[in-house]
Amino acid sequence: MSTAHPPQDPAPPTVPSETPHVHNDGISYPEDSMQIDPPMGDINLDGFEATATSTVSPSANAQNFEISTGISTESTGADTFTPGAHSKPELSDASIPASDSDIEQEARKEANVEKRDGEVELLKRALDSDGIGNTNTGSEDEDESGQETYPLDEPIKDALMSALDDSFNFTGTYALSETYDLAATPCLVVEGLGPIGLPLSTVEACRLRSVCRRAPFGKGERTIVDTEVRDTWELDPQNFKFANPAWDRWISSVALPKVCEELGVSSTPSPPRAELYKLLLYETGSHFLPHQDTEKAPGMFATIVVVLPSQFTGGEVHVSHGSLHKVFDAAATSAFATTVLSWYTDVMHEVKPVTGGYRLALSYNLVHTSSTLRPALPGAEGPIIRLRSVLQAWACAERTGEEYCGEEPPQKLAYLLNHKYSHANLSFDKLKGTDAAKAVHLREICSELGFVVYLGSLTYRVSGGCINDHGGGGYGYGGWDDEEDEEDVEDLEMDESDETSCSVQLIAGLDGNLVGTEQDLGMEELMADESDFKSLEPDEKEYEGYQGNYGGTLDYFYHRTVLLIIPDSQHVTVVNSLGGTQAAIAGLKGTTSFQPSKGEYELAAIALGSKGADAACTVIDAAIRWKEPYLFRDAIQSCNLINDIKVFGQSRLERAQDVFGFGYIGQFIQNVLNYSTNNGDRLGLIEALCIRPQYVEEHNNFPIGWLDARREEVLRTLKAPTPNDIPFLVEGALGLGGTPYLRDTILPQLVAYNCPQDWWKAFIGALQAREVTDGGAVLVGWVEPVLISASPVFDQYITATAQNSYRFAFIDDIERLAPTQFLINQWSTERRARATERLAAPSLADIPLFTELIRAKKTFLREVLLPRVQGLAFSIEFWTALLEMLVNLSKEKDIVDDNWTSATLASMKQPFEQALSQVASNAERFSMLDRIEHVCLHERLIRDYIVERRQWSLEHLLKPVAGEISQIIRGLSGMGAYHTMLLIQLKKFQCAMDFWQQLITAVHSRSCSMDGKPPFVQQLVELAVSQADIKPAPKPQPVPTYSYHYYGRAVETTPVVFGVIKTLLTLCVSTNNIRTSNSVFDRVINQCTEQEAIETTLVPLVPIITDFLDLHKLPHYTIPFDSFYRRTIARYMHKVLGKKPNPVAVEWKGGQSRCACADCQEINRLLAQPASQFTWRAVQAKRKHVEDKLRGHAGLTMTTIRTGSPHGLKITKSPMLTAIVVWQSRSTAGMKLLRAVGSNDVLRRIWQGEPGGIEAISIQLSGGQLPPSMQSAGVQDPVSQQKRPLVTTPASSSAAPQPPAPIPSRHAPPAVVGSSSGSHVEPFRRQTQNAPPAVVPQKRKAVIEIGPIDLTDD
Repeated sequence: MSTAHPPQDPAPPTVPSETPHVHNDGISYPEDSMQIDPPMGDINLDGFEATATSTVSPSANAQNFEISTGISTESTGADTFTPGAHSKPELSDASIPASDSDIEQEARKEANVEKRDGEVELLKRALDSDGIGNTNTGSEDEDESGQETYPLDEPIKDALMSALDDSFNFTGTYALSETYDLAATPCLVVEGLGPIGLPLSTVEACRLRSVCRRAPFGKGERTIVDTEVRDTWELDPQNFKFANPAWDRWISSVALPKVCEELGVSSTPSPPRAELYKLLLYETGSHFLPHQDTEKAPGMFATIVVVLPSQFTGGEVHVSHGSLHKVFDAAATSAFATTVLSWYTDVMHEVKPVTGGYRLALSYNLVHTSSTLRPALPGAEGPIIRLRSVLQAWACAERTGEEYCGEEPPQKLAYLLNHKYSHANLSFDKLKGTDAAKAVHLREICSELGFVVYLGSLTYRVSGGCINDHGGGGYGYGGWDDEEDEEDVEDLEMDESDETSCSVQLIAGLDGNLVGTEQDLGMEELMADESDFKSLEPDEKEYEGYQGNYGGTLDYFYHRTVLLIIPDSQHVTVVNSLGGTQAAIAGLKGTTSFQPSKGEYELAAIALGSKGADAACTVIDAAIRWKEPYLFRDAIQSCNLINDIKVFGQSRLERAQDVFGFGYIGQFIQNVLNYSTNNGDRLGLIEALCIRPQYVEEHNNFPIGWLDARREEVLRTLKAPTPNDIPFLVEGALGLGGTPYLRDTILPQLVAYNCPQDWWKAFIGALQAREVTDGGAVLVGWVEPVLISASPVFDQYITATAQNSYRFAFIDDIERLAPTQFLINQWSTERRARATERLAAPSLADIPLFTELIRAKKTFLREVLLPRVQGLAFSIEFWTALLEMLVNLSKEKDIVDDNWTSATLASMKQPFEQALSQVASNAERFSMLDRIEHVCLHERLIRDYIVERRQWSLEHLLKPVAGEISQIIRGLSGMGAYHTMLLIQLKKFQCAMDFWQQLITAVHSRSCSMDGKPPFVQQLVELAVSQADIKPAPKPQPVPTYSYHYYGRAVETTPVVFGVIKTLLTLCVSTNNIRTSNSVFDRVINQCTEQEAIETTLVPLVPIITDFLDLHKLPHYTIPFDSFYRRTIARYMHKVLGKKPNPVAVEWKGGQSRCACADCQEINRLLAQPASQFTWRAVQAKRKHVEDKLRGHAGLTMTTIRTGSPHGLKITKSPMLTAIVVWQSRSTAGMKLLRAVGSNDVLRRIWQGEPGGIEAISIQLSGGQLPPSMQSAGVQDPVSQQKRPLVTTPASSSAAPQPPAPIPSRHAPPAVVGSSSGSHVEPFRRQTQNAPPAVVPQKRKAVIEIGPIDLTDD
């Protein structure tokens, strides 16, 4: 781990200045003795020498102190840690030179006396910050002043919790300091002087002091001037004003609200008013001894002091209230920032002597404006004394190991805050009410007594059983249902808590981020009781759910913010356990102190352990603010990246130089200049250091010429240049000899780095601009060497650029950079001619350029452009743009040759025809032809060529798609043998159905305009039928839907084949080619020769065909649709229905429950399905009921399945019963299929030419025996019937109607929509009269009876 301790080597003497310098501690030293010499060794200054020295270490000071006072440092522990030692490295007596002058000898004696007094004071400060806050050797019951401490009669945790719970009702602070980097500028105007510039310079300060007067102070009833008490200059408000109106607005809208918020002053019913009181000027030595403000205006209750930008050192403001004490040091940011200080009037405050520069401030009276009680600072002595005594006892116990009430001192304690906070932007200044008051007092006392306070995020967890979860869930529809388990966790309540635990994570930084890791916090370390959480609603709940044999665990989570209090001795251990370097870095970023505490030193040491740039920069910021050179050294040595100015930051380095001086950081600046990779950053740093304000002390200044030498060194050792480097390179060349230095030193490096063309363009532009600015006095002759260096890069870019327009634009840009330079103009002319002769592959973007080139030289088209494009791949965008440009130019006089079309066509043919042969679609091919034809519509030669190419495209047609129909039709127009050509091309492809549909429709609608003939449309339809993808529909896949009985349901989707068939039939009907429908039916029936194909394709196709006929208002017996019906029914009966099972089997008696309950009805439904067995799951009572109802039925076997939950009833059907059920279901489906054809009249018309007519079909579907007279009418497979000629049955046939035959119709479906005749079709009914005896079944059993279909229409 990095440490912050200085080395122990003695300091060599330094040269004093003539004027003494007053330090913060009031000791007078020679000016040069303030120089902080580096422990870094000698610095190579390239011809300048400045030997690095070292200061006397704190341990050496302690030894000197022991010699002069006889007091040992061992008893105080000062040798273990000295927080303030690094900020003021003292000098030995040898640092003050001898002089023969009596005055000088006297001054030396006085300086030695004051120096020894300063050493005593320094050591006292170190001892005061040893982590305990009590440096006496007396009784542990006494504090620093010898007063008896508050005795503890309880453990430290309980005592501290009680002290913090005590009355801290005041929500503000007694004093505050706030720094603003971007405050408004007042534009101070002083009477008799005019405007006073800020930051305040020495000259302006002297002018201002000339119109001010000595500031008096009140002593009793008198107002006197005594510079021993108050040494300050003041000016009344009537003698100055603010020219910037924004200043008063800033005071009222920014500074005043912040002051009121920090002081705990309410802005209601009316906000306080800030009255300008005085302008105060402090010069070196100015001070104001401890005092309290008096009421200078009615209602005044506080003072506001605004420190304006004015560089100074010293001048710390010490404020105290009771036992509380603060120090405000604005010197570190005084040059450019505005600092606002404020305190109540009864607060004791002191302004320490200003040790350098001038401190300019405005004093305001804060006045109460409402009728309510005036704000006042309440007394908090009781709680503060109690809090201080507990912390002193803890510190003492930590040091001695003493136990309180039998308990060892805690490693850390966490105090629960009253309010709940979001971690977004959470920091100490965001705390509310009493939380803020407790944090303010606790942090102030802890910083004095050796403790560190953090904000932490506490997670308190309580675990226990759940009282209102009974283990839901169960079997519902679809099996076990978990949804009943998913109760809302928010509704659950805890029975009894079984376990409590808590964890904590640090909240660090100004952004409120959680840093580090979350660590367990012992309950003994939490200052809270279980009862503190019982009354609260948990922030989160988690429940693991019912576990079957035992209940789940319910967890309550409470998220709160805590104050984490850690003794200095445990600080490193605790911070490392809670996040280590990450937490330390964030903690340091949140500090604003100017005097480091031991805890802050430890944070710095932890942070540097990360070896990262962020940690190093954070520690460096703290070291600059604390003025700790050795900590600065440790930080820059911890990370090599810090040597890069981009990482370190130029402003940070400037501040470090101001604070530590060149003698300490000179070598580091040299390292930064060598290590940084950006030339602009390197040279910019040098320029910034050159123009630092003159008020910087002499020991901070650089040796004369050192920065110039560094500048020249950087320019001699350039890193890879960037555009940001250009201004610095130009200025560097100007400062070191102009063009010769540029030519001999800078340009060779730029060439070696191979800078890109854009960089060179910017460089030339900057040089030209500087030449114009300087009138050419310094940079005469720069063009030639720069152009020689840049030309190879420019030429390479021009050659590599693939677009001609970019090439010429680049050349134009170079010429525009320096239009007055002859060499650049000459170079541009040569490169332009070369680019014209060596064209890159032309592109669409080059058309404007080619237009200008053709206008400039007529032969450019024939001699350069057309030969260049002839061998290139064809681009329709480029050629249409080129042809359009040429057509337009041909309208102008004497721009292009008269025969430009023939020359252009000759160059276009080869790439164009090659492109036509390589395209992937007809649409693209015809689109290219159309675009060329459109552009050259009036150019006959090109137009005739396009017509020729269009005919070629039709003869070499690619596989067409629907989107190309219009272009194909257009190409066919006017061609005599178009239909023959098209049919030949289309037969080569398997075209999609949407293509055929659109093509046939388009040809049919345009047949007259195309001289088409109906046979051509018929040929297209037949070709579409032959190419159609007609295959049997796939078997529907079941979707598992889980229930008690687990069964599958088919997915109801319409197979694609049905859409194809309907499209083909629509084309046949709409183009008057209805007889071609027979070809469609032939393809379908020929594909459906197996049972599965019949059931999945032919059976569902029957109602589709019926609906199709109804849609087109065609009778159902329309030829050839009647043939489709007959052939489909015959194939179903032959391939699917088959022979009826043994009619005398006992299983025909039934196999179903006669009970009407829902369970029995569900069982009957499952029994009627073809499956030979199934399992039905239900509770025992339901299973027993079903089993009782089915017991004794022939063909059924029942078994109980005792696995799973609930148990199941497995029912198995015998093979005969299964066959009967299957046949019955198929017979019923056949009856439904027959009914889907149409009404009784339609059925008779369709089957009237068949042997036995519809009666034979009815008997066979019902399983009856045909009478002898119909034996010859047995149904045959229609495979041999597909070639029979179509027979037309006139609708007006006078044949006498045949007597209706009964067709079994039990469970018959409702009638389908009737035929186009418009007659209403009655549903099939059971015939009760006039039935032929031979057809009516003689015996029917109730279980197996399928009633006859009544063919009468009564």
